Amino acid sequence: MYNVNRLFFFFTEILELVKLKRTVSNRTDWGKILRKQFSMYQNNEFANYLFGGKYNEKSFAKDLIARDSNVILLDEFDKAYSVFHSAFYQLFDEGIYEDQNYRVDVRHAIIICTSNYKSKDEIKREIRRSNF
Repeated sequence: MYNVNRLFFFFTEILELVKLKRTVSNRTDWGKILRKQFSMYQNNEFANYLFGGKYNEKSFAKDLIARDSNVILLDEFDKAYSVFHSAFYQLFDEGIYEDQNYRVDVRHAIIICTSNYKSKDEIKREIRRSNF
């Protein structure tokens, strides 16, 4: 049995997401939240960022290591190409993020994913699609 982090996946209308993001961002008692906006990652450089490129390049693992708090907001998670979702399976299952350079333990973090999915069934379809 793993001591897994808390994962919250939100799918709701845009207005509600805006309220959620403001609420999360304004929580000063959480410290500075690590927020990654996945809609900004629509190119091949995102693969190096997620899976680890050269050791001295910027990466998601480095950002996790340098974070100021245990609150991680993955905003518009559904906007990244579905092939990139596989980078998060171990993180969501075990609380460990691993790329080719680093292994990061985030078992005690709260991870919040937002999306524009309309239902749980749509989430399941998209996740299944990314497994192939």
